[in-house]
Amino acid sequence: MKIVAEGLLFPEGPVALADGSVLWPLDEDELARVVGYFKENEVAVVAICFLNSYVNAAHERRARDVVQELWPEIRVEISSEIAPLPREYDRAITLALNAYVSPVVGAYLGRIGSSIKDRGYDKKLYVMHSAGGTSESAAIQRSPVSTMMSGPVAGVLGAKHVGGLVGIENILTFDMGGTSTDVAAITEGDLQYSKRYQIEWDIYSVLPMVEINSVGQGGGSIAWIDPAGALRIGPQSAGADPGPACYGRGGTEVTITDGNLLRGLIQADSFAGGNVALDIGAARRAIHATAEALGSTADEVALGIYDIANANMMEAIRGVTIYKGIDPREYTLFCYGAAGAQHVSAIAGELGIGSVLVPHLPGAFSAFGLTCSDLSIDLTRSVVRQLDSISDDELTEHFRALEQDALTMLADQDVPHGTPTIQRFIEGYYVGQTWETVAKAPAGAFDPALRVELAGSFHETHERLWAFRAEDLPIVILNIRVAVLAPVEKPTLTRRERGPERPDPAAVLFERAIHLTAAEAPRELPFYARERLQAGNLIEGPGAVVEPTTTTILLQGDLLRVVDWGNLVITKEGGNDRG
Repeated sequence: MKIVAEGLLFPEGPVALADGSVLWPLDEDELARVVGYFKENEVAVVAICFLNSYVNAAHERRARDVVQELWPEIRVEISSEIAPLPREYDRAITLALNAYVSPVVGAYLGRIGSSIKDRGYDKKLYVMHSAGGTSESAAIQRSPVSTMMSGPVAGVLGAKHVGGLVGIENILTFDMGGTSTDVAAITEGDLQYSKRYQIEWDIYSVLPMVEINSVGQGGGSIAWIDPAGALRIGPQSAGADPGPACYGRGGTEVTITDGNLLRGLIQADSFAGGNVALDIGAARRAIHATAEALGSTADEVALGIYDIANANMMEAIRGVTIYKGIDPREYTLFCYGAAGAQHVSAIAGELGIGSVLVPHLPGAFSAFGLTCSDLSIDLTRSVVRQLDSISDDELTEHFRALEQDALTMLADQDVPHGTPTIQRFIEGYYVGQTWETVAKAPAGAFDPALRVELAGSFHETHERLWAFRAEDLPIVILNIRVAVLAPVEKPTLTRRERGPERPDPAAVLFERAIHLTAAEAPRELPFYARERLQAGNLIEGPGAVVEPTTTTILLQGDLLRVVDWGNLVITKEGGNDRG
């Protein structure tokens, strides 16, 4: 596929002014010339973004019609449908991302749809999106950029569901997999939303999504030495093939998994339920090469890899907590992903978090989270006016129109669901600011009292996120947004058989040497089989719990309790027991 970037294709038009009025009309003869140029260069997608099209999309729509008349087989996308928002760069870069991935995602979903129909499945295909719900496959194929980070978002939804079952409203999700660690905050049972998700510098999407903070620290993240001679971890990853050196597939660079294997945090004969044999000799050779370059020992490097990775992951957690006015000590650290439970206790201790929860099958938890997602329609309309200049009737009509559109789209979804709930948001800023803040908006027809409530919500959100409020400054509403959620049947969790406080001795798989900290030598500790534990069992750290998708490490002072739903709840020394 060729990628051809062209700017200022219409130097004297088309242009709509900020109020939507036309300054220069669309030059269809010039557009025909451009289409010929694109044909010659064999482009795969034509993406159209015109100035101020979020106010008046007529030029973009007509340009799409002309392109398709001249070139019927080409895919054409317009910014006013993908991201109908002010700021032309925001619209253009989001549109460009969508155009880049749409041929691949469209073909992929098309193959899946055809395959399941061939197997006799006659229902619609639904796909997770980044705003925290699922939509019908055809809608996702029109806007595949809306699925960015949808996998990690699914895990957050799973955590919210489990948190609701066990009565935990304040949750920090900690998802450490093979290439990255993804973290998010759930406050009082509510998801937090982000306006911009940046992939690289100035390459981002402005579509609504659950706020996820990612850092390139996963089990396959590679340890390397920078030009100053310092040890660094990631974001480079060994991936699944060849993977960490201990996978025995030809990898030679040391990874977090290699370091953890060398320290005994994972065991070669119990990894992945014993179905994947690990080569500790290969891990030792890889780490020895790094140790030689640093003038250190293999054990010291393994400990250093762990500590540096933990520091990087803690910074990611600070990004969704401390830097956003949230005290992480008031939250439960909810750990999943295949690698996270080897690190979570140490990280919780450093951040002062008193309670950790490890759900059932943490290595597959995001897949479980997908089954917890509701049908969701998320729509946005641009306003760009001071709140004081918008009448109550206008505010009411803006929200009512979006809600009606969303409910109509929901009615087309061929899935049984419960009574929809509607969430309202505004994206606004104080006069003189550059970037907007997302705040909740109240339900109902607006009147003076509801307007005061809306302004209060914005001031409170702004103060929580940015540590100040400016009630003497006018609020500019950039966009209004509605999210319509239609609940679907959620999976149930199986209650664990209850047992005594002391686990059955048969629950201990083996005792092995673990090098827990630099201050102490390796020592023999018990490794428990999770499937042999019963609700009510208590385990005092240090120790470990093994299952097919992860190993949970307990440090000195940790108290692990198996709760009714089968979750493992770790109470840190001096911490509050939640879950």
